[in-house]
Amino acid sequence: MLIQMKGVVQMLTMCVIGLFIASAAQGTMVVDSIHYSEVMGENRHYRIFLPTAYDQNTSKKYSVIYFYHGWSQRYFGSLNRQNSELQKPTEEELIADLVEQFNVIVVKPDGYNADADDAYYLRPYNIGPVETHRQFALYFPEFVDFIDANYRTIAERDHRGIMGYSMGGFMAFWIAGKYPQLVTAAGSFCGSPEFVIGPKDFPVEYYHGDMYGNYDGVRLRLNYGREDFIRAYHKDLNAIFTNVLENYEVQDYPGGHALSGLEDMFDFFSRSFNEPLPRPEKWSHIDVYPVFEIWDYRIFSDRDIPGFTVLENVNKRGFRSSVRPFLPDGKSMAQFNLVVQTAPLYQKNKSYSIRIYSYSREDFTEKTVRSDRSGSLFIALNGGINEVAIFELNEKIAVPVIHTMEPDTGFGLEPGEGKVITVEVLNMGTADLTDGTLEFRPYNAEIHSYRSKIEPISLGSGINVNGVFTIPTSIKHATVQKFDVVITDSKGREWQESKVLPVRKGRLIEPSFEIADGRIFTYLSRASDAITAKLGYGNGDGQINPGETFMILVEEGGIHRLTRLSSPSPYIDLSDPSAIESDSWVPFDHVGGSFKYSIPTLSSSVPEDEMVDLDVMYWIPDYPDHIEKSGRIKLRVSGNDKTAPKVERVTLGGDNIIRAQIVDGGKINKVMAELTSVDDPGTVLKIELYDSGEGEDRVEDDHVFTRKIKVPYFGKYTIVLYVEDEFRNSSIRKLPEHYVFFGQDLK
Repeated sequence: MLIQMKGVVQMLTMCVIGLFIASAAQGTMVVDSIHYSEVMGENRHYRIFLPTAYDQNTSKKYSVIYFYHGWSQRYFGSLNRQNSELQKPTEEELIADLVEQFNVIVVKPDGYNADADDAYYLRPYNIGPVETHRQFALYFPEFVDFIDANYRTIAERDHRGIMGYSMGGFMAFWIAGKYPQLVTAAGSFCGSPEFVIGPKDFPVEYYHGDMYGNYDGVRLRLNYGREDFIRAYHKDLNAIFTNVLENYEVQDYPGGHALSGLEDMFDFFSRSFNEPLPRPEKWSHIDVYPVFEIWDYRIFSDRDIPGFTVLENVNKRGFRSSVRPFLPDGKSMAQFNLVVQTAPLYQKNKSYSIRIYSYSREDFTEKTVRSDRSGSLFIALNGGINEVAIFELNEKIAVPVIHTMEPDTGFGLEPGEGKVITVEVLNMGTADLTDGTLEFRPYNAEIHSYRSKIEPISLGSGINVNGVFTIPTSIKHATVQKFDVVITDSKGREWQESKVLPVRKGRLIEPSFEIADGRIFTYLSRASDAITAKLGYGNGDGQINPGETFMILVEEGGIHRLTRLSSPSPYIDLSDPSAIESDSWVPFDHVGGSFKYSIPTLSSSVPEDEMVDLDVMYWIPDYPDHIEKSGRIKLRVSGNDKTAPKVERVTLGGDNIIRAQIVDGGKINKVMAELTSVDDPGTVLKIELYDSGEGEDRVEDDHVFTRKIKVPYFGKYTIVLYVEDEFRNSSIRKLPEHYVFFGQDLK
């Protein structure tokens, strides 16, 4: 009864509040209303633009464009207009005119995010930073259902689009990438490509440039002003999207941060509605939420720290999955569980054979899974990189997949130079691949395709295929280059995957640099602030020693600058969760972006006098732009590992399972946790944590130490961790906060 009454109240509210507030463009109806959101747990406002013909022909249905407003705006428009704008048409009048011209419905949801007792708040959508539990991305499907149920829309993704201005432009691209099954096109006016988003308790930095795989089946357009203060980030995004997406268009316009080319954007949506892209047969997706739905698949994980769930090459035959701390190449986090519920693609209540290849263990496992009564399979995995192939029982077929694809150095593609690219092909199938050819097809670049015969591949085995390319100078402004890799056998069967390789760009120089290994430096932070602090973690002698966590600082303009590193060295792990940090440039350019700098840990096993190659990249501020520079350096390793282990992160689950992530260049001998009751300081527990891959610890030797801890009674406890590595280097870390444990009496 409560649910029914809520629906009645909701409809009454819509009828009462939904009055005509404006009449423009030959009678366009502009209506403000509210509805109750289960997702938000509150009433939400919106404005809807209905063309004149909406009331004249009550049987006609319309395509819909959702419009997300910018900072300091609401669903009803801008809060303040500058004097110079008073003689110009308002944003609402411009939209109303185009609603008539293109005969569509436009809906503006309200991004207001203040709590009831807060002052009037200008930052919408709960992004950059995440401040409340409102999740505007999760609200979108519910809002779409409400609009479709209460207005005459064409309730199909082929006739649904989303656009936005500034922060709303970020939202448009994010939501379109999260729900490609709901929209066919997305447009951004001067949108920032990066913000902090996600669950309130563990948000992440989300950059659209890493998410190109999310747009299978969706057309994108970016409009921005040539004098826009965000233009440098738009150019960065173009350097990626134009080299990986066939369905992306971009246009710059005279002027600054504004609704540039509004009519062109409406034309883009009209074209997209007339010729929508089909649902992709194979797709990829990255999501910041531990639980989500995409293309009729449902994904569940128990991740409780910042990160991303990555699905690649998903189709009826299988997929690749991983959980990563950062993108694009953060080390997978196998300590978390992952369950993939497939779309109902299979016969109902039938058993299937599942083959799983673990990239970390380099081995296969096989299991039999029975589909449910809808035809979905539930496949349980961990958060590591897992290749999954699905077969009918007793089915015999080869399934080649691209295991790895790498240039002959770890520095990426270099314009103007010849490169050997090696593709490792793995046969995930249940039969041998007896013969075939492999072809590289570079996308949108003056690189000739390369075709090679491949040797037979037995099931569960792999081979390497090399292709030699001269990379054209035309891609020197690109950040990445996409290749389609196509395998064809003698029977005409074809398997295709896309791979993206980095491109080294920017002017290569020989920088003046320093090694920060526990030394004090004055360096540039946030683009314009001089900060003096100790950087790195080691003996502070300015040399690179085994086991040290170090940074490379480049000196230019009389001050040291943070750098992003790449290296082919097997002794430097730049994929580790602790190897990347962010330096926000918001105080400088007010955009929402950040520079990602590297703080890797050198392996303890690196030989004495080993030469380590590094590429360094850094930004020079030139408001509102940032100029990218890069160089290459060599470091000589000396000394032994005398650096103590470092406690990077500690989490406690509601089941009393404590996990401690330790940073060290080698093996850890022991991690002890000392718990002291806050209420009864005489109660002290000393418990060893394990990294054995047994019990509550899910992955052996991943430097995540785990233990389910039993305490005598419920309450708050302090934790001190004692850590020792294989060289007897030790450290003590007292955690600053109190942790709540459930006592045995509450079981």
